[in-house]
Amino acid sequence: MKDGSKPSAGERAVTAAVLAGVYKLRNLEDAQVVGVILFWEYDLAPLAEFLKATA
Repeated sequence: MKDGSKPSAGERAVTAAVLAGVYKLRNLEDAQVVGVILFWEYDLAPLAEFLKATA
C-alpha cells in the first residue's frame, strides 16, 4: 500500500488473543515479540477500545 491505494485483504489484519488463566511470563513476552496483541478475559475494556480505534 505504498502508493496510497486501499489496503488489500489481510494488510490491516492483526493477531490478537483473549487470555484467561495463568501463563509463564516468558511465553507472554514471546507472543508479544512476534506481534500478538494480548487481552485479558477479566478486563475486556482495552479490547473494546482497540476495536473502536481501528474501526
